[in-house]
Amino acid sequence: MDQRVQFIITQAELVAAGYTSTNNKIRSLAFNTTTASTQTMNAFTIKISHTASDSFATTSFLAASSPVTVYTANTAAAANVWKTHTFSTAFTYNVTSNLLVEICWNNSTYTTNTTVKYTATTSYRAIYYI
Repeated sequence: MDQRVQFIITQAELVAAGYTSTNNKIRSLAFNTTTASTQTMNAFTIKISHTASDSFATTSFLAASSPVTVYTANTAAAANVWKTHTFSTAFTYNVTSNLLVEICWNNSTYTTNTTVKYTATTSYRAIYYI
């Protein structure tokens, strides 16, 4: 593993974004990278699961409950643009839980680091390992 990151999207954030019991399919995830490595991230994988946790209490990753792999591909980051990863299968959100999103990729060798981070203004909701 070259990189692994988990972040939590809260139920309040999802409701504010318009997710409801009739609009509960999550079909993609996008990132805006300010500085990007040009190296390909091999087996870039996104998994999503429901969680009761709304933050990380320690520096340990959370155990995902029935994670669903929604995206896998070799990809490269692009600087200063939104890059959307459209899921092979939409994730069905239950509208009551928070979401645990895990991203990882495998590079047996690499020349530069590409770091995925998520920040929130009110609480610590991301943990990553390089």
